[in-house]
Parts: sequence; structure tokens; C-alpha cells
Amino acid sequence: NSRNNAAKLQRLGNVDENSLRDSLKATAPNNTLEFVEELRRKFGSVVRGWLLHLDPAQTGRISFTQFCNAVKEMGYVGDISLLWSELDDNASGFVTLDELDPVCLRLFEAFRDTCIHHFGGMDEAFRYGVDQTRTGTATVDELLAFCENFRAFPDVENLEETVEVLFKAFDLSGAGMLTSASIAFLDPKFGSWKGERFVMLKSCHTPVE
Repeated sequence: NSRNNAAKLQRLGNVDENSLRDSLKATAPNNTLEFVEELRRKFGSVVRGWLLHLDPAQTGRISFTQFCNAVKEMGYVGDISLLWSELDDNASGFVTLDELDPVCLRLFEAFRDTCIHHFGGMDEAFRYGVDQTRTGTATVDELLAFCENFRAFPDVENLEETVEVLFKAFDLSGAGMLTSASIAFLDPKFGSWKGERFVMLKSCHTPVE
């Protein structure tokens, strides 16, 4: 619901490409920063690089072998094992989207929670909420209207910029339009999105369910 969404997003403030980059620079080691910039150069954003290349099955997590293969295909010339250890700093055995782009993961979570709360599923939310013209596709303006109407991100400072980041993350083809399939990977009915389940509490190394 909107109260849970607000709790998740209360410290986001501005959500745009510059703020995403600045928030990472404040905490990430140099190897991670270089890798993140490589993802941005090749794919336009970190989350697009994640969904298109690192995690094309869109499960929300990748193993060491998957990571090594994907990074080598990118032509990365740094120390892959060192990069892995920096990213998987909670020793979960997986790298998840939150370890590369925690802000976008939180946007995904809040958007999904809104869809499930009001419509029961991602497909239903798209067909009856996002796709206002009932054409089977939705523009960024329709996504913005949905997020406004259902208060998906009540505490962000600039909703238009936030929705633009979310829209670009979903629009993997770059067509400028979304379909129901664009957001289907977030639907818990399919059981594919496992990213949040593998966030670990560093103090006790217990998975957060």
C-alpha cells in the first residue's frame, strides 16, 4: 500500500540519472564504479544493462558463473573476481540488482506493490490501470498518470523524473511504449523475480524474506 511504499522511498529524494550516479559514487569501490559506468555506456543505464545483459532471464539474481560469462561478453578487462567480491559483499553467493542499482530495485518494489494492492497482478494493473487508452500499449504519460492516481511514489521530490527512470527501465526495446510483457517479470504469480529474497542482513547473514 502507499504507506509501505512511502517507507521504502522516504530517503530517495530526487530520482534521475544524475542522482543515481551520485548516490553510488558516495559508497561504491572503484572497480564497481568503473563497471557501472561501463554498463551505462553500453546500455544507457545500469538497470537496462542488468535486465538486457547480466540477467536476461529477469530472475533478479545471478550466480558467479553467470556473472563471469556476462562480464566477459561485455569486454570488461578488469579483475572479475575482485569485482564480484565487491558486489557480493554480503556473501550471499549471488549478485542481485540491489547491489548494483538499489534505487531502481526500490522503484520496482514500490511499483509492484501498488499494482498488486490495487489490481491483484501486474497484467491486470497494466490492462485496467496503466493502459488508459486500451490499446495494449502505454506511453510514459500513461505510466505517470497511473503512478499519480495510485500514489505509487508519494514521497519522491519529482514524480515525472522518477517515472521517466522507471519507464526507461521497463522499455527494454527502446520503442517508447510499454506492454503488459514489459512489467510481467515483477509479478509474484510467476515466481521469477527473486532479487529481494537474496538481500542479506550483514550482521547475521540471514536472508530477508
